[in-house]
Amino acid sequence: MKKYLPDNRGIALILVLMIISIIVVVTLDFHTDMRSELTAAANVRDGIMLRYLAKSGFNLAMALLAKDAEDDENPCDTLREYWANTEAVSAVSSILPNSEGLRITMNISDFSARIQINSLVTENGGFNDLQKTTLERFLNLPEFELDEDTVRSMVDSIKDWIDADDDETDFGAENSYYQAQDTPYACENGPIQAISSIRKVKGFVDIPQEIFDKIADQLTTYGDGKININTADLPVLQSLSDGITPALAEDIITHRQNETNDLCVSWYKDVPGMNVEQIPPDLITLKSSFFEISSAATVDVQQGAISLTKYVKGVVNRLEKDGKKRIDLIYWQID
Repeated sequence: MKKYLPDNRGIALILVLMIISIIVVVTLDFHTDMRSELTAAANVRDGIMLRYLAKSGFNLAMALLAKDAEDDENPCDTLREYWANTEAVSAVSSILPNSEGLRITMNISDFSARIQINSLVTENGGFNDLQKTTLERFLNLPEFELDEDTVRSMVDSIKDWIDADDDETDFGAENSYYQAQDTPYACENGPIQAISSIRKVKGFVDIPQEIFDKIADQLTTYGDGKININTADLPVLQSLSDGITPALAEDIITHRQNETNDLCVSWYKDVPGMNVEQIPPDLITLKSSFFEISSAATVDVQQGAISLTKYVKGVVNRLEKDGKKRIDLIYWQID
């Protein structure tokens, strides 16, 4: 009988090469899967570790604020204090054991240094004239590039957004305005819970995001409406009185930075150009109650390469109740 395959050695070689190729592909695929699973497991491990480190940083910041409140020899709050020194507060990461590649950064922001937006409206739904004047002065600052009509519309619309009625205030807007938009939504008719929500208010909708961010950075929803003159930024200082020019506001900040000056008295009266009448006493304070704390923990996989970061952010209220000083946690969130 005639043999169709007189020599099987070539086919055997091909089969061997095919089997080896399959084994190599399977091995590489298995290796890739294993590396992916190991990476995922490492990320889960790092994520848990960083979450707890970020929480620890948050709790440390709360402890610093509590410690500062217990200092009876320091009856005021200023930016000279330890809690306000971001670099010093974040230096805690250097004392962690086996902390190579780990970083913790913390920041404490004084909400009492900002304009309390809900104070614009009184309990009976009318304007708080002192807060209205302050907010108008703030929004009219040159860096925001807003005309007077826009500012008036923004202020009136915020009032309508907060008050409980459906009556429009002059240049303001109520539910009928918002329901007529391309994407309808309701007027809140209640206190503003988050500053970001005023982006939906008439007048704030159309301004550039960069301008909105600058405005929002100086506003808060927490506090009684009094502004800590010891910690307020330049734009807020300019908003305290018509007579405070940018140059005078800079002089106020310079005076605050001088460690020989006592900031626990009505020190601003000593700044050249200032006098008792320029700032209403009911508008300012030397103490702070509400603070925003942010804590971030980061781990590097390789030198200079960030693998993963976890954030904890929240607001605390430092108060005295029944003769005891304490820190109340308003909220926190983990990202």
